[in-house]
Amino acid sequence: KYAESIIATVREPLIVLDGDLRVISANRSFYKTFKVTPKETEGRYLYELGNRQWDIPELRQLLEKIIPENTSFEDYEVEHNFPKIGWKTMLLNARRVFSEDGETKLILLAIEDVTERKRMEQEMRLLSNVVHQVSEGIAVTDLEGKIIFVNSAWAKMHGYMVEELIGKDVKILYSKPEEAKSFKEETISKGSVRERIGHVKKDGSIFPALTTWTLIKDERGK
Repeated sequence: KYAESIIATVREPLIVLDGDLRVISANRSFYKTFKVTPKETEGRYLYELGNRQWDIPELRQLLEKIIPENTSFEDYEVEHNFPKIGWKTMLLNARRVFSEDGETKLILLAIEDVTERKRMEQEMRLLSNVVHQVSEGIAVTDLEGKIIFVNSAWAKMHGYMVEELIGKDVKILYSKPEEAKSFKEETISKGSVRERIGHVKKDGSIFPALTTWTLIKDERGK
């Protein structure tokens, strides 16, 4: 009952299988995510659920090894057009459920929906490729000024490789670091600031550049 109450509370979809991969139970998150009922799920083989979306030979082999060989697996990726919820990318983790007597022959299967994360990663890769092609130097920092992204043009004009700048404080690239701090504070306040300031190359030489600072907010406005 203790274990069942924990599983019921977890927001990640979970299924308990027997050694034959028959569904013993599932938590509320599973039913909510896949829009199915206990009647449609419990007592059925995993690979028969829905339109047989879990009928994947490699996945079946991995699950069938868990109890006899005491194995487990993590981050097994499944892409499928699921009934009622559409095309999704799921990460599966599975391991044997142990009891004190060591006789339990059950498998706990956890399912994580990473569709949105995958989509954002693809969009970021596309955006990154586009940004690297433009001639203007572009850099992204956190609110503390640590560089988290620069395009090729920005790195080249400062005499660095892209990888050398990631994680560095952007102030090292300005001839007057105190100006960088002032511009950052003004940007946070106003949203955007445009100034001509001196930039410092890796070799120590200084060049003037018209620099625009813009505050980037997420969909929540933060």
